[in-house]
Amino acid sequence: MDEKFIGEVVTISWLFRTLCDGRVEGLISGRSSPTLIVTMSQVLVGIDRILARVGKRVVSSDARGETITVEARSTVRAAHCPACRRWSNRLHGSYVRSLEERPMLEQRVVLAVEVRRFKCANAGCPRRTFAENIHALAGRHQRRTRSQARALHALGHALGGEAAARLANALGLRTNADTVLRELRRAPGRKRKPRPRVVGIDDWAIARSPVRNDHRRPGAT
Repeated sequence: MDEKFIGEVVTISWLFRTLCDGRVEGLISGRSSPTLIVTMSQVLVGIDRILARVGKRVVSSDARGETITVEARSTVRAAHCPACRRWSNRLHGSYVRSLEERPMLEQRVVLAVEVRRFKCANAGCPRRTFAENIHALAGRHQRRTRSQARALHALGHALGGEAAARLANALGLRTNADTVLRELRRAPGRKRKPRPRVVGIDDWAIARSPVRNDHRRPGAT
């Protein structure tokens, strides 16, 4: 591998750990290239833009060890009931979901996302309360974002369970073979092969024999 490439990767990893401390540093990728000034707040701005699509706003971040926790508050004022599809702005409460995102420059990223619950305004609806929809960010009862789920699905589809889990852990995605296989089964639109209607049997015999039929001696019956 090119020594220059290895040096740039090491420099980027050092830069991100420096950003987690809240300091401003420069990254010089080459002698003739200009200095790039980046701050942790600029990194959070990029994450905030993504979370804004599901009605979230980044309020703080905490870096401890190799894990970065980003706290996001909900800005949703009203939501529609999944049962009767009626909108409601009657806030019932909130809870926090911890979602693991893809690692960023060898650092584990966890999103602490606030999810609000609302009271259904329809008296005839069987559901009394419901939570706001964040399916664009993470699936129901999932502990990882859809971005990380897609990465595990791609690895599992290419390598299988055990091999994909080993490679995923080497890339910073903490998982195991069973989780990879569950992501493959959970993928929407997964095409299933039709059941065979005719089964062909080749080199079949009732009694096992050390001599195969295609290797019989000439004249043998």
